[in-house]
Amino acid sequence: MTALECAVALARGGRSALEANRQRINDLNVYPVPDGDTGSNLTDTAANLVEGLLATGLNADDRPAIALAATRAALMGARGNSGVILSQIVRGFAQQLSSEAGTIDGAGLARALRAASDAAYGAVRQPVEGTMLTAIRRMAETVEAGHDRPLDELLDEVLTAADETVRQTREMLPVLSEAGVVDAGAAGLVEFVRGAIAGLRGDRDPAIVSSALAAPITIDLAHAGHSRFRYCTTFVIEGELVERERLEALLDPLGDSLLVVGESPTYKVHVHTDDPGAALSLGVAMGTIDRVEIANMHDQSERRTLRLLAAAEPAPSGRTPAVPASGLVAVVAGAGNQAAFAALGAITVPGGQAMNPSTQELAAAIAAAPGKSVVLLPNNGNVILAAEHAAALAERPVRVVPTRSIAAGLYAAARFDGAAAPERNAAVMLDALDGHASGELTQAVRDATVDGVSVLSGWYLGLTDGRLVEAGPDAAEVASALAARMAADGRLTVIRGETDVFPFEPWIASLRDRHPEADVSVVAGGQPLYPLLLSAATATPSMLTAQTTAIVLDSTADLDLFGRPQNWTVVPLIVSFGDDSFADQVEIGPDEFYRRLEQGDHTPRTAAPSPGAWQQAMESLDGYRRLLVLPVSGKLSASSDSAAVAARTLDPDGRRITVLEGGSVSVGTLLLADGLQRRLVRGVAENELMEWFESAKARLQVVFSVETLEYLQRGGRIGRGQALVGGVLGVLPIMALQDGEVAPVRRVRGRRRARAEFERFLRKHSSADEPLRVGIVHAGNHAAANELAAMVARVRPQATVDHVVQLGAVVGTHGGPGTLGLALLSQA
Repeated sequence: MTALECAVALARGGRSALEANRQRINDLNVYPVPDGDTGSNLTDTAANLVEGLLATGLNADDRPAIALAATRAALMGARGNSGVILSQIVRGFAQQLSSEAGTIDGAGLARALRAASDAAYGAVRQPVEGTMLTAIRRMAETVEAGHDRPLDELLDEVLTAADETVRQTREMLPVLSEAGVVDAGAAGLVEFVRGAIAGLRGDRDPAIVSSALAAPITIDLAHAGHSRFRYCTTFVIEGELVERERLEALLDPLGDSLLVVGESPTYKVHVHTDDPGAALSLGVAMGTIDRVEIANMHDQSERRTLRLLAAAEPAPSGRTPAVPASGLVAVVAGAGNQAAFAALGAITVPGGQAMNPSTQELAAAIAAAPGKSVVLLPNNGNVILAAEHAAALAERPVRVVPTRSIAAGLYAAARFDGAAAPERNAAVMLDALDGHASGELTQAVRDATVDGVSVLSGWYLGLTDGRLVEAGPDAAEVASALAARMAADGRLTVIRGETDVFPFEPWIASLRDRHPEADVSVVAGGQPLYPLLLSAATATPSMLTAQTTAIVLDSTADLDLFGRPQNWTVVPLIVSFGDDSFADQVEIGPDEFYRRLEQGDHTPRTAAPSPGAWQQAMESLDGYRRLLVLPVSGKLSASSDSAAVAARTLDPDGRRITVLEGGSVSVGTLLLADGLQRRLVRGVAENELMEWFESAKARLQVVFSVETLEYLQRGGRIGRGQALVGGVLGVLPIMALQDGEVAPVRRVRGRRRARAEFERFLRKHSSADEPLRVGIVHAGNHAAANELAAMVARVRPQATVDHVVQLGAVVGTHGGPGTLGLALLSQA
């Protein structure tokens, strides 16, 4: 057998094994609803490898050329995270074999598998054990231990060890252990190797090469389950100016599971992101991109994104003119739902969960819609990207309203006005959807623990806004508990699926009896997969409360984490001493920080939270409908920019997350947050809250003194010349925050005059007959803080001192020991 014939036999065998098990790998997963594309990605990558080898026309024994062809074919055809890693395994294996002289023996196989393992680990920025990385490493270790044995025996041992490794992955990752499954990528890789060995031996029967998956092992698509992002984006980039490290650095903030593999001038990029367009734009700026693939990782099981559900309202007769300004297109599943949309004047495109329409189908519906422009309702998170692509291809204006459920689409469509421009329709629809929550009833396909709830295969699951809140074997009981949670809002819509899992009419009658205060309506939707979809619309959707709205701060607010309100969370900045880094207020408190600072071994450095850290905090608040994010002044830190990136990623429409620029720090930020919280506790209209915030930040005054300007100068917060002036003749600088920046007020000699300056500042920026909120902060000087509080009580008896806090590590790095600050918020 020539080298080329051998390579083709290996690749064909691996492809055949994956083809035989593609659906098995795709269908089995961690969560109790269908999900996954690992089997498809591995199979497609292997198929491209075979095609690339067959198309080479190379000398049959030119090993280096064959290795290069295999490397390029696998790289160019790699799909998904698992496919990209497989391409690197092929690269390492093929390149090492190409350097071996003569017949390959056990030692040569050991070197090739080790090279494959090293290439796979090298491709992943943060390798995780319990994945296909572990599987290829264990294969290499097995052959290395017995390299002097006959090759056939070694190949059998490799498969035995690989099968055992797949079983062990269940215990290596908590998410797999909790669900009782194994890793899909590892299992898929082992089937590829099993098939490759069978192909080398001349056995091409896929049934023979699928023994591991035929065994009672549950296979999981682990890599997709771990990502917080929606779109798996891959592309090839070529160019002499492409720098791998720089490209990685640019792509890293966009998502996770980032891989940039290959060799100059050709690289393959893989990233999980919510903004594929941004990733592609970065590639175009550096080189030429090709083979772009964007896959929605929630195609098979996105049960968590249906929300904003409400009753459909009939369109007023005669509202749409004969020649409308706008037409309406909607993606709909279920005959009843299609009829409801058609009654509202929409052209419908069949589609929904697990049956998403193509861009071409959407484009055809847009072309068929009446009007000078079109409003498009995707009604499923998986369809939004295809809808945007179809809109871009259209010959007339198209506005995509990113509805993520049929119910949300019905509620939006009821507000459609054919006489209005698409921008006006979109604004009205989005406003109407604010304040709506969704529920869904579905069924588990396996035992698992999800969102802290243990479920068994066949149990019914109740979800609200994507979170599992009810589970049990009785469908009617779960549906009733779910409806009870949502009926409290006063209006409840039930969309009935194509299949009843309990007697529906008695159930709906009982629901109305138990909740006479709720306006319960029914839509016969006929949707598959979900026996029921539920919608609750609040009577006052624009009102914000502490139960529905969370406040997100960063650690520069110097908030006591143990005394914070339940709806607050804090994202820590990072402070570093040499090689030791700590999360501010979490891993290092003020006392420990100032102790280290006094030792003077290292000058501390600070770093803003990454967008990922902000995103993680925001995602942890999924029980809140609105998030108000209040970081440190954007002129003092990049924390605000990171928060904005995270907010755009999670909430591209800006309807759930608002990043507020308070222009302050420490207790100044706390006073603003306190004011927001007081209004949330009693309930407030959003526009009223935003008006108060803009007014309050203009009234907020912050003054502070430092023992020396040295620390501010080190951190770049003030110029070197000012630092020199402040460090002579016992002068204490008095500083203020003005427009979000540190600015000098005056210089005084001695601490007594500095305290007098605080009193002058208090009298100037407040009056005796108006409410006043006060915050005091100090850096290791409790006595001075108490003196300042006493002065406030004497000068402004009507004032409320809300906070006396110690300056945390990050702000303390720039103020230094001895810093003392006073924040004032009048008419709070």
